[in-house]
Amino acid sequence: MKHIITLFIALIITPVPAFALSPSAPVSGTATVINVVDGDTYDLQLDSQQKFNAIYQSVGANEHQYMQPESSSIRVRLGSIDTAESKHPDASKNTAEGRRASAIVASKLQGARVGYKCYDLGYYKRVICHISQNNQDLGAWLIQLDLSDYIDQYGRDPYLHELYTRLDREK
Repeated sequence: MKHIITLFIALIITPVPAFALSPSAPVSGTATVINVVDGDTYDLQLDSQQKFNAIYQSVGANEHQYMQPESSSIRVRLGSIDTAESKHPDASKNTAEGRRASAIVASKLQGARVGYKCYDLGYYKRVICHISQNNQDLGAWLIQLDLSDYIDQYGRDPYLHELYTRLDREK
């Protein structure tokens, strides 16, 4: 009985997100790219504290590693896109193709205003988002430049599966 009471108390006091990011409940808005980590990972400073709070509160208490409340900034991973590595902790995984992708993305996005649509939290605790600039989806742009393939091994892209599939075939 003592174990059941302990379990019940633990369930009651464990913080649970008010809602979870999902394709059916994304958080969208505008932001400034404050850092291009590599070709498919960026740090965004969100324009809205309310949107930042929605994302922050939608993930578990131990999953805020890449979220900075004081600056409303988050690290995001581009959904369904995987450029070659350029800044991997294991330097042997970094490639010239990855450095090229990072440089091209940085020249386009560093300091730029972008739109975002965030819908999941990835394995490495980065928020999974679609990013756009001037109504151009960044994932589609990377596929068109042959800097990434459409990655659907973790499931179809919830919004742009048909577009990404078509662009991938046209390369």
